[in-house]
Amino acid sequence: MTRSIILNIIICFLLHGQISLGQIVDSAKITNISIDANGLLKWTVFSPGGKFTQTIESFENENWKTIYSLTSIPIISVSFGPNKGGTTNESTNLKLHCGKNKFRIKVTSPYTTSSEEIEFYSHKPEIIDSPPFEAKDYFSFDKKISYQIFDKHSTRVLQENDSLVNLSSLRRGTYYLQTDTVKRWAIIHKK
Repeated sequence: MTRSIILNIIICFLLHGQISLGQIVDSAKITNISIDANGLLKWTVFSPGGKFTQTIESFENENWKTIYSLTSIPIISVSFGPNKGGTTNESTNLKLHCGKNKFRIKVTSPYTTSSEEIEFYSHKPEIIDSPPFEAKDYFSFDKKISYQIFDKHSTRVLQENDSLVNLSSLRRGTYYLQTDTVKRWAIIHKK
């Protein structure tokens, strides 16, 4: 009887990384996630010990893309029950685009754990050194490119991955263009 209990505990530990009696934690925990209007992302990581890698991913054009990565060592050691490890508080500035921004944090220590998705809605487009231009129904890029066009209320009205931009469905007015390759905005005056 005792052998089967010990064998079950060993199998549980090998398969799941935890012992049901003591609940040993073997993967990192990501908590206290927040983001402010300026794009400052803050979070806390509890790691069971040693170095761990953190990756910030942004959801852009229907794909998760790594935008920031770092290796950390816990600065505060803690021990509760059978769990030993440490915590670290992290922060980084993210570049927000107009509309919905979606991020997640991944921590590898020794297994990979992902945070819940973090959504933040930015209302104001950032215009960076791009002179306005006029277009009637079409304009084009030199090559195929991912782009989004927003109206004056920061609502996305077009999103494509193409070299030709078709504005014929839009009313006359001012729109904002954001391309995926260069995080810059341009003002379009549709005739």
